[in-house]
Amino acid sequence: MQDRMKQAIDNWREHGFDVDMADIVYLDEHNDIARYLDTRGWETSATSTSELFLANGLDPIAEHDDDRAPFAIADYISATMNSASRTRPGRGSTQHGG
Repeated sequence: MQDRMKQAIDNWREHGFDVDMADIVYLDEHNDIARYLDTRGWETSATSTSELFLANGLDPIAEHDDDRAPFAIADYISATMNSASRTRPGRGSTQHGG
């Protein structure tokens, strides 16, 4: 995955798009964000990159598309806090904490 991402970034740079992916993605071990939020009173849904493309009138990412294939495995997570969780102390949109 990291090699394909590096290759995609190198291709972008050849076209004048210079970005440091380390600033916008985290590729090391991490928690499943949907599961993490689900256990804390949120309702989550995952949408694949290809589903998002289709929903916006674009072709899905093909596996052989070297420029975009690294992004095909990404899921975008939407989350809404359950109304029951909003009433519990320490939770909700107006309270902040760790």
